[in-house]
Formats: sequence, structure tokens, C-alpha cells
Amino acid sequence: MFINYPALTRIYSGCEAKFGHTLINLIGVIMILIFSSTALAMRCGTDLVLEGDSDISVLERCGKPLQKTEIFKPCAGLENGCRIERWAYRKGSRHFSMVYIQDGRVIEVKTEAR
Repeated sequence: MFINYPALTRIYSGCEAKFGHTLINLIGVIMILIFSSTALAMRCGTDLVLEGDSDISVLERCGKPLQKTEIFKPCAGLENGCRIERWAYRKGSRHFSMVYIQDGRVIEVKTEAR
């Protein structure tokens, strides 16, 4: 991935220009990772919600979710599938953090825009 920034290229010359582009590309990749749709954790005030946390600890840290939804995904040996709860928390005017809970434990945290 190579991004061309003419104004920055004029500042650097030779090897320095190559390093400048590499640095800018690295910053771009880091920003993509930071703002990707799948989050590793959800912040509630000064606390974090992580995979493996209990549903009770999520309620204690973040309060009642804006919405709870039941989802059933296919599971081997279960006719109706596995039951997963999706808890939605508002994070900003257009973003929601979705916490997926199975058997009382957080299995995934995602950030979604709506």
C-alpha cells in the first residue's frame, strides 16, 4: 500500500522521502486498526469490558443496555441453535457498541455505525 502526499514528498529527499512515505503508511494502517469494526474491548467510563467478562460485571460497569436482542446461531447437536444475547450501548451520536453474551460471558465486542 503506497499513499502519495506531494506536499510531504517535497519536504523530504532521497532516502528520507522513502522513510516519510513509510511512516505515513504506517500511521494509516494503525488508524485503520484502531477504528476497525471489531473492537477488542468496550470502554464504560474508566472501566473496560473484555471478552470473557461476566454479564453481571458488564451491567455493573456500563449499566443497563439500550437494547437486548436474542440471536440463535447454528450449533452442533442443538436443534434450535445456540442462544446469544446482543446488548447495544450508545457510543456517540452514530455509533453503538454491541456486546455479545453466551452462557453469561462476553464472547465478542463490536462497534457499529448506524
